[in-house]
Order: sequence, then structure tokens, then C-alpha cells
Amino acid sequence: MKHEPIQGGTLSTGLWHVPVEYDVSNTKLMAQYDGIGGIRKYSVAGKWRMLKEASWYCGWSVNGELTPNDVRKQVTCRGKKQRIAYDTFRSVNMNVEQYCHSNENVLYTVYQVHNTDGSAVIFDLHFGFEIDAESYYSYNIRRFRKAEAVVPAVTPENSMGFTMTIAEDFSLQYRSNHSLEQLVHEDGRCNIHYRLTIDPGQTERLVFVITAGAAVAVTQMDAWLAASQTAATAVDKENVWLEETFSSRDKELNALYGFCLNASLSSFKNLGGGFRGYFAGIDYQSPPRTYFRDGYWTLLPTLPYKPDWVRGQILTLANGILENGSCPSAVIYNQDNGQYEPFWPDHYDSPSFFAMMIYDYLAWTRDFSLLEENVNGNTVEALMEKALGYLTSFVSQDGYLFMKPENRRDWADNVFREGYAVYDLALYIRALSGASSIYCLLGQTEKADDYGNRSRGAKEQLKHLMKEDGFFNYKNSNGAVEPNISIELSLLILYGILDEAEQQSLLAEMAAQLETRNNKEQLFGDWGTMAVYPFYKHVHHLVEKTMAPYRYHNGGDWPYMSGIYAWAKLWAKDEGWRYPLTRWFQASLENGWLTPIEYYGPVYGKGSNLQGWSAMPAAAMLMGGAGLWPRLEDEELALQTPPWGDCTFKHIQFRGRTYRLSFAGGKWDIHSDAIKA
Repeated sequence: MKHEPIQGGTLSTGLWHVPVEYDVSNTKLMAQYDGIGGIRKYSVAGKWRMLKEASWYCGWSVNGELTPNDVRKQVTCRGKKQRIAYDTFRSVNMNVEQYCHSNENVLYTVYQVHNTDGSAVIFDLHFGFEIDAESYYSYNIRRFRKAEAVVPAVTPENSMGFTMTIAEDFSLQYRSNHSLEQLVHEDGRCNIHYRLTIDPGQTERLVFVITAGAAVAVTQMDAWLAASQTAATAVDKENVWLEETFSSRDKELNALYGFCLNASLSSFKNLGGGFRGYFAGIDYQSPPRTYFRDGYWTLLPTLPYKPDWVRGQILTLANGILENGSCPSAVIYNQDNGQYEPFWPDHYDSPSFFAMMIYDYLAWTRDFSLLEENVNGNTVEALMEKALGYLTSFVSQDGYLFMKPENRRDWADNVFREGYAVYDLALYIRALSGASSIYCLLGQTEKADDYGNRSRGAKEQLKHLMKEDGFFNYKNSNGAVEPNISIELSLLILYGILDEAEQQSLLAEMAAQLETRNNKEQLFGDWGTMAVYPFYKHVHHLVEKTMAPYRYHNGGDWPYMSGIYAWAKLWAKDEGWRYPLTRWFQASLENGWLTPIEYYGPVYGKGSNLQGWSAMPAAAMLMGGAGLWPRLEDEELALQTPPWGDCTFKHIQFRGRTYRLSFAGGKWDIHSDAIKA
């Protein structure tokens, strides 16, 4: 298949039988379409995998003749929809649209078959799938420490639908607008056959809907089926909105922005019971949880569009902060009892991310009521102070930087880093600075000065360390240094820790070491932006996937980190910004990865699909390229000249107003729903 960028998405062309895998998600489900008319994956968010992966098969014939192997197709993937348009075969024009509802747990498939011949044709469609009983057993073993074998029961409701049931809360329901020619089922497998007679010049529209999890009333299935066109129109409207968020003369950037923003939007989940937050990705949904670090980088692209979602994320994460201020990697929501639980306690980047979320949310909204929200007997403001105070408890009396204990509890969770970890310290400096700004605007001068002094002191101490040892990854308390250049060092530029000369020096080293187009020592040519180089040298500090070079934290390309690096380049007006911003996207299209992936490399492949924080390149374009990165104390929008030239950003939400920002002829034109600036 050939995959190319289009406005807000991708277009794939090739033979009809070659898969084109595309992930979609809304607040209640995750699914993957296969580009052949099938549903390759389907999960209820935070709970079950309902379909056995890749069990779906599909084929069709016209007047008994199977589709030849050389028939071609075009597959458009954008937002929550995949559309397949086939070449004409035996006078039949066919397209297939598959999409999920905007916010309900239901999947739609629509076959539209048009007969251009002068006589009637017989169209046969045959497909099948298998319910994922193993997912049910795994869930119950985790929940009850046992699971009993159950044979799925299939109950036909009429000629147009049926229900497959394993348990009260684990069923799959199917409904269509045409009678089934045949339904065969055995041990959780279903085989479905339709036969349609299509008169000359006529079009038949075959629609079926699927939902899973807890059974719904038949009337609800009928209502969803009847509303298939309404649901399609709603998804199309969302896609138009997605396309409009960014437009320019640069086809690649237009596609990239929507490609990324869709991943961030798709990650948001509303599970009820107070859980409103971002899942990390397709492979991180059970048990249902939201991470501090993944959540932060995932929310930045959507903060300018959905600030209320970010508010929900902050309140959900607040449930994971302990009384001493320590924060876990993530917060689990137990849907059985409505309680929150810590997931992998005591991470050393999480407290900073919590404070940074609050600062960024306030900078975009000025909604200070967030600070007064009560979570488990503490206000959000108090929890922010506890979190920062926890990290400060690791600072020596004569210094400003905290010493990380020897563990792997930050984003590089396959690396045991102890002492001064530059990544954690850069976040800490940013978090302290943000807290100072918050208290300054609140008029609490003493607290503002205290946080400001600590932030400035930590900045100067870190700069002193780097003058002694050069740019480094981490420095142990015994003086041992991991000297590799890490993509994490981009944060030193973004957070104003380095002066201009130091920024240029660091960017030159990063370009030489991390951008594979420049690095001739690594063995695989031009394939992306590496997380570190040289590879980690202390083997006893490495575990699991990071033990291997070119893999995971040890030199893989993480699109979210590439986005942060591109942001730093854009912010510093470095001419090499485009490579880290787009090279991973090009690699994705080369490999048929049609949603942002978690990470990849030249040896070990890729991580999860539709990964939320891999949306960061969109934030880099808006905040780094256009300069729309508001400070809390700023009263007006401050923009800079985008290096790609004329462009428009639409639907921006800033402090209660909606903005359209257009750059043309060397200047910005700012429109809002209330004013023209």
C-alpha cells in the first residue's frame, strides 16, 4: 500500500485485500478497522477486549464471482472514520464507511453498493468474527482470583440481529437494516451471510451496528441503527473541525497537525464516577488509568481546544497524591467500587507534572476556582504544595536540587537513575517557577518569592553542574556520570534554564548525535530521532527493553520526545526544526502506521498505536512555531512568526473566548468571538 498525508489524516491506495489498520476511539471504546471492511480490535474502555484480535474476516462476490486480486481501493483515515472506495467490479461500485459514535459505545459499518449495469445483480457479503472470551477470564482472575469456563450463548432477536452472551456485563449485540441470509455460530464464533439483489441503476445501503459490554435494550440498538446517518454526519462534522484547526500551504504539516491532535482528543475518557482523564494509549487501557507524565504531554495539544477536559484530568490525578505529597506513576479507577488506587507509587517526575498541569491550565483559562476544588479532604492548591514539598524534602540543606534515590521511577522506567537526573530537575525548576507565578497573581508575595527563589537557585546550581561535567543525562551521588546526550535535554531550552549561547551549543550536539541523518556512527541510516546517543554505558542500570541498543529508552524514536525537541528548536528559532517534527511521521506512513505510535526503532519495531502523548508535535507547532504559549501573567496573546509561512489556526479557546489566528503577509490577524485585535 502507498500511504500519503492529506488534510487532517491519511490516504492509502493499493490492492483491495491488503490491510490498512486504523485505530479509532471515543470516551467509551477503542477499536481498530482493517481497511477491508472488518473490525480488527474492539475494547470497552478500561474493561474488556470484546473481539479476538484479527479474528474478523470478510469477502464478497457479484453474481457468484469473487473479487479479483487486482481490484484496487482508496482508503481515507481521519478522526473516528475509515472510508474505503473500491474500483468498479462487474458493474458494481462499492464503498464502505466504518466509524464509531462520537460519544457512545457503538460501532457502525455501512456498505453502499451501486449497480451501474442494465440488469439486476446479486451481491453476496460474507464475514465473521470471534468474541474474546479470554479477556473475560483474565478480568475475573484479576478481580476474583478465579474464572469459570463459559460457553458463549447466541440469542437471535429476529432476522436482523442477535446477542452473544458470556455474562451479564460481557455481551456483544449486533443489529442490521437487512435480514441475514444466514447466521452460523459455534463456541464464540459467528459467521454472517447477506445476499442483496440490486436492480439496475439502484443503490443498496447495508448498515450494521455493534455494541459490547453490558447489554442494552433492543430499542436502543434500533435507535442507534436508525441514527446511522445522523452519527455519520456528526463524525464528519468533527472531521471538518479537525481539518480546520490548522491549515497552511504545507501539505505535510496540515496532515501532521490533525493526525496528532486526533490522538490527543481520542485519548480522553469519561468513565463516570468522577473519572475524567486521558488514557495513555491503546495498550494502556486495562486496568483503567491515567498517568501524570503521559497525561501532561497528552493534554498540551488539546488544552487550547478542550480546557474543561484538562480540568477533569487534574482532578482525577489529585486522587493519587498521598498525604506526604508523593505521587504514583498513574491513578487507577476501579469501576467495580468507584475507588481510586495508585499505580506504581512514588515517581519522581509526577509531582512536578501535577504542578505544571495546574499552571498551564490557569495560564490558558485564569480559572482559579480549580485551586479551591476539594479532593479527599485537600484542596487542589494544598495538593500542589504537598507534591512540590515532597520533592523538596530530597534537597540538601545547602543546595537547591533534589537528589533522586536509586530507582527507575520516572519516564525512563527501564533505567535506574540516581542523584542528579537532569530531566527530573528541569521539570522541578519549571514547576517551582509556575507555583511562584500562581502565588504572585494571587497576591501571596511570601509564597511567590519562596518558590521563585528556589526555582532560580535550582537553575543556577544545575548550570554549575553542567559547567563542570558538560551536558549529561544523570550524575550519581558518588560522582559517576552518564554522559550521553539525551533528547530530554530539550527541556533545558524550553524552560529557560540555558542562555542563548548554551542553547545553541546544546542544539548543535543534539543534532549531531540524535538526528540519524547526521549520526554516521549508528548503523541504520536516516530513520528518525534517537532518544539518547551514545547508548547507555552502565549496563547494571538498565533493565527490560532498554537493555538493547536502538530500543525503547536506549535510542528509540519517541514521537512525543521528538515533538518536544522540535518545540525547543522552534522556540530557539533553529532552522533544523522540521526534521524532528516530521521524520517520525514520514516513517509512520512508510510503515503503514496510521495513528501516532508510542515509539519505534530500526530493529525492534514499534509500541502502542494511537498513543496520546505522541500528539506533542501538534503542540510544538502551535506553542513553538506560532509562539502561542501563554504565561499566566500575560494579559494578551503573544505570537511569533511561524517558519512555515502563511497559516491559520482555528477554534482556539483562550480565557473564555474562541479565536481564529491567521498569519499572512508577515503579520498576524487575530479574531475572537468578542473582539477583533
